[in-house]
Amino acid sequence: MKNILLFSIFIVLFSCTLEEEMQVEEEISTITQSISITGNSVLDFCDNPSGNYDFTIEVKTEDGLQDIKDFTGTSSEDANLETTVTGNSLEVLIQLNNFDLADASNGRGSGYDDIVFNYLGHNNDILFQENLGSLFICTDSFYELIYTFNFEDNTSNIEVKIHGF
Repeated sequence: MKNILLFSIFIVLFSCTLEEEMQVEEEISTITQSISITGNSVLDFCDNPSGNYDFTIEVKTEDGLQDIKDFTGTSSEDANLETTVTGNSLEVLIQLNNFDLADASNGRGSGYDDIVFNYLGHNNDILFQENLGSLFICTDSFYELIYTFNFEDNTSNIEVKIHGF
């Protein structure tokens, strides 16, 4: 009888522990993080004025697409994206849309300058900041940037696609 009672208590304790662990895992996967990507649209890189700029910022995590924003215009201005995401790892893709491998004059002089990634706390205080550089279309073009960031250990990686005409 003692063995049955002890076994029953063990089963109850074990099942409660599993339920608690599942609940904690669920809470961890739904934690939201605030980020911002800031910079300036530019029309006169490489002393070659462009008529317009056109670029996209796309934000993804392991939970899928979190945010996407297109920036277009005919005058230099601040171009910022602030958003909240779920997940532990982040990928930001910034792409100059008017870059054309076959046409060096398309979008020449346009770009996105002084790009900065910020991981923000609850009061919008900066917990982590990284300068991502610039994207531009010139003789040497830096036309796409892929930035990855891990919220658990604050590690990051920057990959830039470059083309020379």
